[in-house]
Amino acid sequence: MAAEIEPACSWCGAKDALELIDFDVKVANPQVDFDHAIYRCPLCTKLTATARWGNQSFVYKALEYPRAFRSPVYVLVYPVACAWCGRADLIEPEEINATVGNPASARHHYDIYACHACNRYTALSYLGQVFTYPATQDERYPSMYYLEVGETAA
Repeated sequence: MAAEIEPACSWCGAKDALELIDFDVKVANPQVDFDHAIYRCPLCTKLTATARWGNQSFVYKALEYPRAFRSPVYVLVYPVACAWCGRADLIEPEEINATVGNPASARHHYDIYACHACNRYTALSYLGQVFTYPATQDERYPSMYYLEVGETAA
């Protein structure tokens, strides 16, 4: 493993304080299909994930979902704004690897983020590049979402 520069905490910005807690980790929703390193900040106790691809470094906020008798699942939190209202301060992950009824491409994977400002959903695809789309939830099947292709932020 190449020597890595320790990043600052993605949540609170603390530098030189992160503790490596796991490496060579496959995260649930990767932008790049490489192993990630997971760090915990002793100041805010939140997680930061890093990945390297050639000369590029990727740093993300991360969430941990513990599982009994198995390794935890790590989920990346992408810095996005609501595709409906444009707010970035009141949006958070709602569903990871969601089912989308009308995907832009069969190769794309989607996460759903909920905006607490306008109470609507944003679909996030992260196949190499991160794209956001306004999304609506199916009324009959709440685990199904649809992209509102052609819709723009207000």
